[in-house]
Amino acid sequence: LEAGHFTFDNPTSSQPLSGLLFALPLHERASRIRVDRLGSRPYVDMTIAVLRKHGIAIDESDETFEIPGRQAYRPADIVIEGDASHAALWLAAGTVHPAIRVAGFRENGLQGDARIVPTLRRIGGEVFTDDGCLGAKMPKTSFTVDIDATPDLAFAYALMMAFCESDSRLVNAERLAYKESDRLRTIAAVINRLGGAAATNGNRLIISGRDAYAGGADIDAENDHRIVMFATLLGGLCERPVRIRGAHAVRKSYPRFFEDFAALGGQVETVPR
Repeated sequence: LEAGHFTFDNPTSSQPLSGLLFALPLHERASRIRVDRLGSRPYVDMTIAVLRKHGIAIDESDETFEIPGRQAYRPADIVIEGDASHAALWLAAGTVHPAIRVAGFRENGLQGDARIVPTLRRIGGEVFTDDGCLGAKMPKTSFTVDIDATPDLAFAYALMMAFCESDSRLVNAERLAYKESDRLRTIAAVINRLGGAAATNGNRLIISGRDAYAGGADIDAENDHRIVMFATLLGGLCERPVRIRGAHAVRKSYPRFFEDFAALGGQVETVPR
């Protein structure tokens, strides 16, 4: 890897940028990274915050990152936050099944996915504290959310939208197409397979909410850990059982997911292929 000038134009993921931010400070020479139309900005901000705690200097503006060379990492004590994207999914599930509460959620933490809390309030939902845990109630009507900065929140919003009145929309969602699966398509496919109605329109996902879902279908998770979790939570609210092929993909980010699902009263059974 050589130091120098790097340019990204509307990158589909923030991860290559984060990788460079980790590596380039160790080079002999300084580097500059320019990013035009950076989505997923909160993830880059989180990267820089952690680097600075370990002694790395990065000068940033809206579109440019200046990285001096010949730097060295130093040890630091850090308290690692709970995973906000997973917590957001449970919080969303709690809007449909009120018994669910989330512990350890930091509303003002480094992670952009904590934005689900102010977004819930903005769209007419209710967020409350119950014995130190966070809970939420459904928004009264359909809603629209821009997920350009926080694409992983698509699953939490989609779960709520599935039970809203009339049509709800995820907009600026084109980055979903470049994840472990084409999530614009696979989220819609899960909803439709389970008896709902969802469709993509360019960079939008449109979900027509309803009161109940039939289930009784097989879901192909397409090796996507978040599709496994989404299909499980929506499937658990269906009238008939749902079978998920490739459910092992959940190990990528949340190996205990099915244990936690069962602890909350969900019924899980492993069946032969």
